[in-house]
Amino acid sequence: MIELFRKNKKRKYRYLFILPFYLAIGLLRKTNIIRGEYYLFGSSGGNEFNDNSKYAFLTNIENQKCIWVTHSKKVVDRLNELGIKNVVISNSFKGVYYHLFSKMVVVSHGTYDVLPPLLKNVKILQFWHGLPIKKIGNHVEKEYEHSIVNTFWRIVFRLYPHLNNYYCDYFIDNSKNGYYLDFNPFNPKIVKIGYPRLNIIKENEKLDFYCQNSKLEQLKEVRSLGKKIILYMPTYRNNQSYEDNIDICDKLYHHFKNDNNWFFVYKSHFLVKNHFKNSNNFMNYTDADPYPLLPLIDGLITDYSSIGIDYLLYNKPIYYFTYDLEEYENSPGCYFELKNLFRDLLVADAKKISSKIKNEVFGKENKSKLREEILDKIIDKDTINKFQNNIDTIYYEVNN
Repeated sequence: MIELFRKNKKRKYRYLFILPFYLAIGLLRKTNIIRGEYYLFGSSGGNEFNDNSKYAFLTNIENQKCIWVTHSKKVVDRLNELGIKNVVISNSFKGVYYHLFSKMVVVSHGTYDVLPPLLKNVKILQFWHGLPIKKIGNHVEKEYEHSIVNTFWRIVFRLYPHLNNYYCDYFIDNSKNGYYLDFNPFNPKIVKIGYPRLNIIKENEKLDFYCQNSKLEQLKEVRSLGKKIILYMPTYRNNQSYEDNIDICDKLYHHFKNDNNWFFVYKSHFLVKNHFKNSNNFMNYTDADPYPLLPLIDGLITDYSSIGIDYLLYNKPIYYFTYDLEEYENSPGCYFELKNLFRDLLVADAKKISSKIKNEVFGKENKSKLREEILDKIIDKDTINKFQNNIDTIYYEVNN
C-alpha cells in the first residue's frame, strides 16, 4: 500500500503537464457551462473503501448523486459484490464524467483520493482520518521547506492548488481546541460536525451489512464462547521494519496466547505489510477498516494511533504501548504532553500492559474516570451530537 501512495506522489509530475486542461475546466465551471451535480467520495489515496469518507458515503447510499471513486479495480469488484453499483474507476470514462460534473468531493486523506486535475472550482470537503496524537503534515515536513524543490512546488500550488494533496475548502474538526489545524498549508473553512466513522458507534447495525466479512463472524463466535477479545492496533512508523512489527506483536501476544480466556487480534496500519498467520487464539485482521471491530472487542492496545482517541468513546479498557515514547516525542513529535494527559494508560512494558488490561477487563481496576477526562480535554463532544447524515444538508450548510 505504501507503494500506491508513492505512485500518487509521482503522479503530480505528470499532472503538472495538464495544467492548461485544469484551468480550462475551472473556467467552464466558473461560467456555468459545466454545472455541478454529483458528490464524489474517495479515501486512502484512492486505494481503499475506508474511513470517514466510507461512512459518509454509506449513510447516503440511497442518494444516486453520490459516487464512490477509486483507483483500484479490486475496490470496485468488492463493492459490486455488496450490491453497491455507484462506484467507478477514477480514470475511466464514467469516472472522468462524474468528476467533470461534480459539485463537491469528500475525502479522507487528500485530493489524490480522486483525480486532482479535474477539480478546479469544485469544493473539497476534508473529513480527514481522525484526531491525531502524532504530528502530521506541515509539522513534520518543515525541515524541507527551504529546499529548491519545495520552493518550486509552493509556486506551482498557488496556481494549481488541487495538486497539493492537503488542499481543501472545508475541514471537519472534532477537536476541542483546534490544536493541530495549522498542519494544513491552506486555510480552509473549519466545520464543526461529527466524524461519520464515529457515528457507527451509535448506528452500527444500520451499516453492518456493508462491513461484514468472515473474520467478523468468527469474532462473534469467539464472543459467544465467553472469551475476551483484545485488539492490538499500532500506528504507522516510517522507520520500523516488518521484522520489528512481528517482534513487538509477539511480545504482547506472548502474555495472552496460553490463556483460553483470551483471543488476541492484530490489526496493522493499512500502509504496513501484514503476513501474520492465524492460530487458535490469534487473528490477523487484514481488512483495511478497523471500525467494525470496535463493538466486538473488550479492550484495545494501541500507541499513537488516532483510534486511541476514538475508542475512548466506548469507555472500555484501553492502554497505550509507548515503548518508544522518548524517541517518538522527539520525531515526529506529539500534539499533547502524553505523560500528563494519558498518565497511567501509558505503559512501556509488554508484560505490564497485558496485566493492566486483564485486571481492568475483569473489574480489578477501573480507569473510566481517566478515560472520560482525556476525552473531555480532546474531543468537542458537541460535534459528535451534531453529526449530520445528509450530504445535501452538509453541502448547503458549508456553502452558507
